[in-house]
Amino acid sequence: MPGGRVRQWNEGRGFGFIDTEDGESLFVHLHDVLGDNALQVGDIVQFERKFSDKKGKFEAVNVTGGTGIDTHEAGEVYKWNEERGFGFIRANRDDTELFVHRFSLVEAQSLFEGAKVTFKREPDETSEGKQRAVEVQLVGGSANKGKE
Repeated sequence: MPGGRVRQWNEGRGFGFIDTEDGESLFVHLHDVLGDNALQVGDIVQFERKFSDKKGKFEAVNVTGGTGIDTHEAGEVYKWNEERGFGFIRANRDDTELFVHRFSLVEAQSLFEGAKVTFKREPDETSEGKQRAVEVQLVGGSANKGKE
């Protein structure tokens, strides 16, 4: 796996650039950072290169080695299928819709539509190029709310 150093990171917008060991500069988005920490300028990181058809160049994905802040983010459950134990969360930051499974819940057995949650993103191995929500936690209230 190639390595490099974070040259620039914009925490507010969730993206930056990595200077690779071979002198290339690659775009990186927070969605493509794995683990608990975001990036900071100067971090030594490992990553995979992926060609972006949209941008017409390579970018860094599956980036590890960040030493920045916790990457939990906020969102809202907009669809939940109790019988099948899965649903979808809409991220507050960018309106991305992320798949969530009951196995990804922390201290809860279920969710409900309209629930406010925090979560982390990770690549969804079952859907190429998509992400799923993991370490999902309810923000105030219980998982039984909305079931009246």
